[in-house]
Parts: sequence; structure tokens; C-alpha cells
Amino acid sequence: MKQPDLSPRLLAIAHHVKPCHTVADIGTDHAYIPIWLTLNGIVQHAIAADVKKGPIQRAKANIASYDLSQHIETRLGDGLAVLAPDEAQGVIIAGMGGILTCALLQASQAVLKTTQQLILQPMQAQEEVRKWLFDNAWHITQEMLVKEGDKRYHIIVARQGLITITNALIQIEIGEKLLNDPFFGEYMQAKMTEFEKIMTQLQGIRTAHAVLRRTALQAQLRAYQEVLKEWRNT
Repeated sequence: MKQPDLSPRLLAIAHHVKPCHTVADIGTDHAYIPIWLTLNGIVQHAIAADVKKGPIQRAKANIASYDLSQHIETRLGDGLAVLAPDEAQGVIIAGMGGILTCALLQASQAVLKTTQQLILQPMQAQEEVRKWLFDNAWHITQEMLVKEGDKRYHIIVARQGLITITNALIQIEIGEKLLNDPFFGEYMQAKMTEFEKIMTQLQGIRTAHAVLRRTALQAQLRAYQEVLKEWRNT
């Protein structure tokens, strides 16, 4: 059976969709994930949505090429506004910034009340996504790092359920589920290098904001170093 050739990032996202009747892929672009999920019997129906006409046209062409037009529909619109409550049990938002991901989720609370699973792949600000999920009674069940070439991507899987924050550094800032990820050490080193680079850029700047920012980064760096040290000793 012919299938779309998914990249490691897209394949990892698809593999973490739990079987359900309908999944919505927000920002679908080529609709490769809905096509793969439908061909593999993970979902019976899919909604491929995008805010731009170009991706929707590409999605329609790809869906037709796999003869799946009766199983996958395309919708032009902004975020989860294309969905009605009770319409999709699973929602995928991949390839967007973390702040935008949070904004899209926040704007569609009625839809999310009837959604069973979220599969998110924020490109930046992953800590903002974790915080939004915790604040809005979503429980992160899985988080993993996927490497594609020289890039590293976060995938966050969540289900409805309130959880208590006992360690904000681990649960929100770093990502508790990543402690068992094979790329965790590499990920932490990259984050600490990023902190050090910003601190170097702030050297010599004497404004109050720069001094506070540098002090905060120093504390953050020490905290990350301690977490990495403990991780290596386990």
C-alpha cells in the first residue's frame, strides 16, 4: 500500500496519535499526517485545516492522490476555530511557535472540552506550552525529542486531567518526561550553551534590565547544571 514518506518528525507525531474516530490536524500543510493515520487505520476520519489557501490546495491534491477524499476533509480557517465541539477526539498542532500554539488552544476552550488528546510539536517556547497545559487541566502523558538532521524537535502528548506542580523547574521549564529521553543530555547541554551565549552578549551592558537578566540566567544555568549532574548520577 502506497504511503506518504513521512520525515522522522512527522512520523513520530503520527505514532503518538491514539486510535479515535476523528483527528484534526491544525496547520496541516501537505496533509501527510492525516493521510498516514487514515491509511493505517488509526482514525476513520480526519480534518486537515490550514489558515492559508496554498497549503489547503496542496492538501486536497495529496488527499485525492491517495483516494481518501471521502475520509479526509480540508478546512480553511484560523486554528481550532474550524472545529465544533464533539467533532474531533484528537487534535494535532505541529510546526508552530509555542506562544502561537497556546493562543490557538486558549481561543477554543469549548472545542477542547470535548477533545481527548492533544499532540503538540511547538518549535519554540515549549515551557509556555507546558505551563498552559498544566494551568488548563491537561496532563502531559508523554514528551520526547526527535532529531531530524541537525535539528531537535519536541513532541508533547497530553490528555485531560489536573496534575499538581511540585517542581516547576522540572515539570514546566525542562520537561519531566524528558528525563528518560535518550537525547536529554544533549538537549540540556544545548540549553546551557544558549544561556551562556546570552550572558556573554549581556556583558558590559549596565542597564538595570540587563543586570537582572544576567543574574536570572546565572541562576537558571546553575539549576540546569544541578539537574544534569543528578541525571548523570542516576
